[in-house]
Amino acid sequence: MEKRPNLHQLFKYTNLKLNKTLTVINETYLPGEAFIEIGDYDVGIRQLVPYYDLMHEVLSSVIPPETRTILELGSGTGELTSRLLSACSQARFLCIDYSERMIPFMKNKLMQSGFHSRVEWITANIENIQHLEHDFLQKSSVDACVTSLVLHHLDDDKKQQLIHHIFHLLKPGGHFWIADAVLPESIEMAVHYNLAREKWLDRNVLKREMLSPKMLQDKFYSRADSHNPTTLENSIKMLKNAGFRSPEILWKYFGMAVFGGIKQ
Repeated sequence: MEKRPNLHQLFKYTNLKLNKTLTVINETYLPGEAFIEIGDYDVGIRQLVPYYDLMHEVLSSVIPPETRTILELGSGTGELTSRLLSACSQARFLCIDYSERMIPFMKNKLMQSGFHSRVEWITANIENIQHLEHDFLQKSSVDACVTSLVLHHLDDDKKQQLIHHIFHLLKPGGHFWIADAVLPESIEMAVHYNLAREKWLDRNVLKREMLSPKMLQDKFYSRADSHNPTTLENSIKMLKNAGFRSPEILWKYFGMAVFGGIKQ
């Protein structure tokens, strides 16, 4: 795999102007748990991630409405899940997430919307997906796999292994779409990525009380929160290496992108 400069080499980190004296004692926050209260996530993530709703709209629009089986990696609070449940009225879902805080919150949300009967959950780390048991997790078993703001937590080797495994799980014609953070392709462009992020954060001021200690310890996409994004070019190479012959980039805004492919 081509070696790229890491995020710390490419970025002058955005200053979130947070009070770093805030500490929370005896609390452990997993990567992805950016907020102290899970109930703050749906509001806070829209302040933190540029065009969060548009990103999910683009991803959900490419999944055929007749899709019957959908695997979601890192389902979080169920924002993308809810969109797809509405768009694919016959689909059954398997959602995998390792956060014991997120899944009960998501279950309650989907119960209120009436979608919960079409969803199953597994509490597990997606890195261990090959060891999990479910009828969705057999060779050529699912019509589509989706994931949002998850793969950047894995290093490149684990990303590639996971993408290979998802290709294995998809039926012929199956879809795999990813919404995630990406690095700039050059040091020169890193300046522009950083400026775009600063402008977004200036327009969407985060309340420091909402953020988990991991986010307070460092800057946006910090090493404290185990972020390992790669470039979009490298992500497309990983998809091709796994067997996706014609990967597509559906949407991009500086450091955020929606991309993936269809198993031929």
